[in-house]
Amino acid sequence: MIELVTFDAAGTLLEYRSTPGALAARMARERGYDLSDEAGEALFQRIESSLRREREEAEKARDRVRVRAVWLKMAEEWLRQTDGAPERASDWLDEFLERMFAGEGGGFAPYEDAAPTLRELREAGIRVGVLSNWDHTLHLVLKRTGLEELLDFAIASLEFGVEKPDPAIFEEALRQGGASPRTALHVGDDFADDYEGAKKAGWHALLLERSAKASTNGTIRSLTEVSERIRQWT
Repeated sequence: MIELVTFDAAGTLLEYRSTPGALAARMARERGYDLSDEAGEALFQRIESSLRREREEAEKARDRVRVRAVWLKMAEEWLRQTDGAPERASDWLDEFLERMFAGEGGGFAPYEDAAPTLRELREAGIRVGVLSNWDHTLHLVLKRTGLEELLDFAIASLEFGVEKPDPAIFEEALRQGGASPRTALHVGDDFADDYEGAKKAGWHALLLERSAKASTNGTIRSLTEVSERIRQWT
């Protein structure tokens, strides 16, 4: 009997409307700096990569002051390499975070099948959580997209300290969800992180392949199939 279902976030419950780099590039163009989305994404990733370890340490410590300090460094470097005004970093960062993570018109939106599936599972008495390789902004996105109220918990890997497919993060989900591996199901769109990670942790697993022509024993094309799969296993 399934007592706990966890979901990946981006690509499973949430779809990208804009990547961080593309949004930053759009903000640069609004100020008259000629930068394509592709070039902006590449630049943003280089800057993020250079500060990744520092950011991970701050996230793991759940130190919001340190986390913002790292984000400010990213903002300063972005502005230094684009419109040459790093002194605007604090204001730029506030605008960027608001536009990226705002529910309406932001960088993410729930898939149409996300909220109905979460509601159906909870109405059936199943605990529901999110298990995502993300930073602390996961909670902001879930809140502003209206999904937070449909969840029992959400685990962001950068806060916890390890990422999927590490078994430790699945063990933490079991602890928060009050379940055992044999009564837990994880659903996600990444084969290695989600499907294999859950299987190796002893969980049930479903791989979400929205573009597939048909579902198989281990895959689904829509989150609306989750409840039916659970019924088939009981």
